[in-house]
Formats: sequence, C-alpha cells, structure tokens
Amino acid sequence: MITVRLENDSYLYCDQEPYKKIHPPFFKKHLPGSKTFLTVQEVDQWFYSVEYKIAKSYLLFLLGRRDYLKKALVEKLSGKEISDKTSTKILQEFERLGYINDRRIVQSLINKYQEKNSLKEIQSILFKKGVDYKQYSDLLSTISKTTQEEAIKKLVAKKKDKDRRKLFSYLYRKGFETALINAVLNEL
Repeated sequence: MITVRLENDSYLYCDQEPYKKIHPPFFKKHLPGSKTFLTVQEVDQWFYSVEYKIAKSYLLFLLGRRDYLKKALVEKLSGKEISDKTSTKILQEFERLGYINDRRIVQSLINKYQEKNSLKEIQSILFKKGVDYKQYSDLLSTISKTTQEEAIKKLVAKKKDKDRRKLFSYLYRKGFETALINAVLNEL
C-alpha cells in the first residue's frame, strides 16, 4: 500500500518520500489530505489525471480572458509546476481545437501596428513578444508600401518641426526604408 499526501511544502509525498514537486496553492484544493494506492503506476495515473484537469481548467480560464501565444502558455504552466508531459498534451489538444493559434495573434499584432510603425519596428515588437517573425514572413509581406507611406505621412503630420533633415532622421530611426521616406517627403 502506498499512501500519497500533500504536506505544507512544495512536494507531494508517497510514503514519506517526495514524489512530485507541485505548486501548493494551485493543487491544494484538488488533492485530498491523503490517498492510498496499490502500485506506483496507479499513483502516476491518478496524479497525471488530476494535474491534467487542473492545468486544463487554468488554461481555459486564461484563454477566456484573452489570446496567448503558445510560448507564454508554456511559461505559465511551468511556473505552476505542471509537468512537460501534461503541458504538451494539453497544448496540442488546444491547438487542434483552435483555442491556441499563434498565427492569428501575429496577424492581429501586424494589423494593430502597421498603421503607425515600420516593418522593422513590427518585427522588433514580435521578437520582444517571443515570436520568430521569420516564420511569419508571409504575413509580414502583406504590409504594403502604401500602408508604410501612410504611416510615414501620419508621423510627419504629428511633428511640429518640418525640417526635412530632422524628419528624415526621425523616420529612418523608426526603421522606414530610405526610398519610401524620400518619396513621401518629396510629395510634401
């Protein structure tokens, strides 16, 4: 007989030996004071089923509030001491169901930033969010020259100082191509 119990520290114990490291506030309400099993395989099966239910519920809560990149969800689960085995299983299921879709999030970010930012700035934003923007080059290529020109015009309109050299330097630092900057500034 194997007795499993939750102590006050970060471990679940099997017969006085630490069995699994857990996040107590996350698991506490789902684990009984103690439970008895015949084999270690039964303990594993029970633990992973409980862990799966807890992690799935947590991810549904998070995704009900907003979209997350897969990388961010992996970090959140590992912060709650969810095993890689369970994390992988849930994330694959959620991707299959369409709950997690990095491509949709990247498209949304591109749509949000394309009117005010250069292509290089958008790539930088994606990189900071942990997205390999090279994977989504087809989405980035949808940003047209016209959109970039409109973004330059908006930025120029906001500037009080209309000195051409200063405007050019400002736009160049923002990551716009020199040919686009010159074309727009020549129109003004």
